[in-house]
Amino acid sequence: MLNAVYNDVQLFDEYEIRMVIPTNYPHSLPAVYEVSGGIPTEFEHFLDNGALCLGVENDLWDRFLTNPCLLHFMNECVTSYLYAATYFKKYGSFPFGERSHGVEGIIEYYYEKWNLSDLQKVVSILSAIYLKQYRGHLPCPCGSGIKARKCHGRFILEAINSEHKQCFDSDLYYIWSCYERGKSSGGKSTTKRTI
Repeated sequence: MLNAVYNDVQLFDEYEIRMVIPTNYPHSLPAVYEVSGGIPTEFEHFLDNGALCLGVENDLWDRFLTNPCLLHFMNECVTSYLYAATYFKKYGSFPFGERSHGVEGIIEYYYEKWNLSDLQKVVSILSAIYLKQYRGHLPCPCGSGIKARKCHGRFILEAINSEHKQCFDSDLYYIWSCYERGKSSGGKSTTKRTI
């Protein structure tokens, strides 16, 4: 049962949810499915396997790691998704805004997280994470000319030392491979905000 409010708009709805918890949880995120058909296909926020597209993976980790328990995951990620689906059914639009599907959504996430607007800077920071190259006294990989420790160094160190570093590595490969081939996927993806 959904009972949630955002910007003074309270919505109620019913969904039947199936959550698949990986054997190595909490080192991997759960997959969530809506099995009653309550979300219209026009909503389009589904993964290829039918799971709900709750967000860019590193964005989900950012939100999950603040409190790594299933109840928090449900409240922070799933409830927001279901609220957006109900809002879409009722009003035909999205309450929070949305990110693009595919590589564009991943890039938008890093633009927002790292306060950037240049793809090459994102790739440079992701490359530093992939290579585990951090020297706080050297210029930041983003090209700002500021020492890394006073620029994006905190993000680089957190990513290098994170349990899900492979997500950053995968994002770098995905961005590189899509643009190397001159391809990117269209459409929209997951909502950006939570209720």
